[in-house]
Amino acid sequence: MGKPLKIRIISVLVVLLALAACAPKRAPETAARPTPPPEEVEKDPYYQFIRSDLLAMEGETGKSTEELERLVKEDSNIAFSWLLLAQNYANERRFGDAIASTRRALEIEPDLVEAHLFLAKLLIADNRHAEAIVELETVLARDPGQEQVYILLAREYLQTKNFPKAIATLNRLLRINPDAVIAYYYLGSIYGTQKKLDQALAMFNRGLDIDPDNITLLAAAAQIHLDRRQFKKALGLFQRIAELDPEDVSVQLRIALIYYQLKDFDRAVGKFREILEANPEADKIRYYLGILYENVGRENDAIREFENVPPYSTYYPQARLRAASLHRKQGHRLDAIQTVRIAIEEKKEVPQFYKYLAAVMEEERDYQGAIEVLDEGARLFPDEEDFHFLLGIIYEKVKDRDRAIASMKRALKINPDNASALNYVGYTYADRGEKLDEAEALVRKAYELRPDSGYILDSMGWVLFIKGEYGEARTYIARALKINPEEPTILYHLGRVMEALGDSAQARSLYERALHFARGKDERDDEEIKKIEESLRSLTGGESPSSS
Repeated sequence: MGKPLKIRIISVLVVLLALAACAPKRAPETAARPTPPPEEVEKDPYYQFIRSDLLAMEGETGKSTEELERLVKEDSNIAFSWLLLAQNYANERRFGDAIASTRRALEIEPDLVEAHLFLAKLLIADNRHAEAIVELETVLARDPGQEQVYILLAREYLQTKNFPKAIATLNRLLRINPDAVIAYYYLGSIYGTQKKLDQALAMFNRGLDIDPDNITLLAAAAQIHLDRRQFKKALGLFQRIAELDPEDVSVQLRIALIYYQLKDFDRAVGKFREILEANPEADKIRYYLGILYENVGRENDAIREFENVPPYSTYYPQARLRAASLHRKQGHRLDAIQTVRIAIEEKKEVPQFYKYLAAVMEEERDYQGAIEVLDEGARLFPDEEDFHFLLGIIYEKVKDRDRAIASMKRALKINPDNASALNYVGYTYADRGEKLDEAEALVRKAYELRPDSGYILDSMGWVLFIKGEYGEARTYIARALKINPEEPTILYHLGRVMEALGDSAQARSLYERALHFARGKDERDDEEIKKIEESLRSLTGGESPSSS
């Protein structure tokens, strides 16, 4: 688009004066001048410039640029023509061409301060910060009174991480104008970035001494107090901002959150409700209010707010899952299931809903229902490895190990470094006594990925045990037992190893501990218990294990 009309007219006048100054002087003429033919008018620089400017004002920047390019081609020594061409290039985001045109103008008129400033801004837009700094320093050397240039220069020094130069530039501005509030703001921001909080706060306060109602400075000073956990001081500043700008919901929200930090929960809730009444469509506020209710133990109020977050909100998935989690915490798993089912009807594209629903169904031991939900999730999100991995876990629980292995392999196809899936497939092969070399390779890779996992260490030892390498097997499983000392499977595996090594007493002790912890599990695995009992009976010559 072209420049505003007033600016364009000023540009026209400036260039006409420049063109006039360049025109040769003529003697006065008494006779009327003949009207030049149209082809001569079209070649006249005045005509070309006016035409290009009118085109720019009408939004025809491309055509305006063509006129100016023709003009500088015919007369390349008019600086203002190059500058206006540079403006057009800048409007077209052709920064390289704009920079080149401005440099050409400065070759003709090197003392044009505004051209140096324009060039600096072009260089900034083109991310050529070192060159921009040179131009800005040139502007200040020729016209040290341009306050906005100090700010531009300080910002450029910040872009290049030259903090001392940035600080020095801002102090130069303050020597010219001690009341330059913006300089105090930038100085405070720099000190804040450097974690020099005392100096940062001092700068913000000096700015506020000059302009006590400056919202930007008030907010910056409040943030310093928040960083120091000086919540009461921050609260006072945010309350002042709220007086100055009562429509700023974000400030009201900060006040509510500070009340929460101060454990003034009644005021925090009251402020959230006040914001929500004034902005009933503010789903973010409703979501935060739900979190606040949850944190102060008002779970039913939290559920209400979470379930009232609308489906179009970006907070909807988190809100629904939080509501479901609270139902689950209260022991209302069916309500949790219903909450997530409603969420899936509203937004089928959220994979977390399917995973969460399957987890609750698994808790309810509705394994078939969990499988159906995960199958649907895997169909909708085929590249999500979690669905295949979770399906593998459920199939393992229903003892369908062929399907469990197939699901884990699909997870590994998506992510070959899924250590848990590698471990499951390798361990299952070893436990079945099949594909032992592949089993060892899979578990070794899992071990390389997670060397401190007790379960993977146990699997590594079990593979080696099945392969008859008892000494090395004992090393791995003993390490696993240190990490998980009450895990029945690990105790049982180490018992088998010790029995194979001829230490019957140690094996018996391990079997008895394994049986004790297996019987005490919330979800008893009867198959596991039977296996441990059989090993113990075999070791003791048919003696029945204790039922304790």
